[in-house]
Amino acid sequence: VDVEDPGDDPPGVEDVDVAVVDTDLETDEDLTAELRERGLSEEEIDQRLDDVRPDQMNDFSAMLASELDDDTYNLHNISSADLMDHTDMDVYVISQFDTVDVQDFLDEISDDTGLVHLDQWSSAQADGIEAPHNELGDPGEWTTDLNFGADYFAVDILEDHPVFDGVGDVGDEVPLAMDPGDGAAFDDFSGETVGDFVWEGEDDPLGGYVGINDDMNQVLLSASARVSFVPHDDFTEDEHTLVVNSIEYAAEQALLDGASISEKDDIATDDQPIQITATEDVT
Repeated sequence: VDVEDPGDDPPGVEDVDVAVVDTDLETDEDLTAELRERGLSEEEIDQRLDDVRPDQMNDFSAMLASELDDDTYNLHNISSADLMDHTDMDVYVISQFDTVDVQDFLDEISDDTGLVHLDQWSSAQADGIEAPHNELGDPGEWTTDLNFGADYFAVDILEDHPVFDGVGDVGDEVPLAMDPGDGAAFDDFSGETVGDFVWEGEDDPLGGYVGINDDMNQVLLSASARVSFVPHDDFTEDEHTLVVNSIEYAAEQALLDGASISEKDDIATDDQPIQITATEDVT
């Protein structure tokens, strides 16, 4: 999308389409196998499967709808099975590539597309960072962890950045999910790591939580995907703010050359709305 510079007035946008893409497993086989690995009984597995239906994507979408300015953002839902049929969007929020080849996807989208990657421990339910790690080697390291003794996991803010507006300041350890059990982190990322993943009560970080690559208009959020052991209700308001800030930042970097979306009244782009696609697993 080309947005003309209005001169001294900062540009903004008036209409942003947010396409939320959910990925339903065709069956529960992958999740059931994963839960068996964790030692759950068949009764506990049945209960867990019941707990994740109705899907969490409705909750995630509802949160985005409530937190994103509805005068600016219009929310749409599509299936990730159709992701390759929707490669003309402007910003994608991806928690599940599923069967989509990452390089094929990147080859199809525009060079100025914004990308927000979400992930978590469960590769059966989220691979928004793990898939690029496995297929492209970026980030170079991907770590998952289980910790059922921690009351929360948090982001340790390393650098001042717009994605942390309203979340915290440099040096703050901000809880993002309560009683989570699962965690994930990256390292050796081509961009900059501005926040680390830390478990409650532990001094050493697991790795990176928030990564920024402005050359690719890319944001990584290592443990913000909704999965069965860390459902939407476990995430804090600060985590919601972090996700929303990341979407807005990706849109600004990709489409407005750093101009603030909040200043949307200074230039109208009704005829060229920003398309934001979010992929999310519902199991």
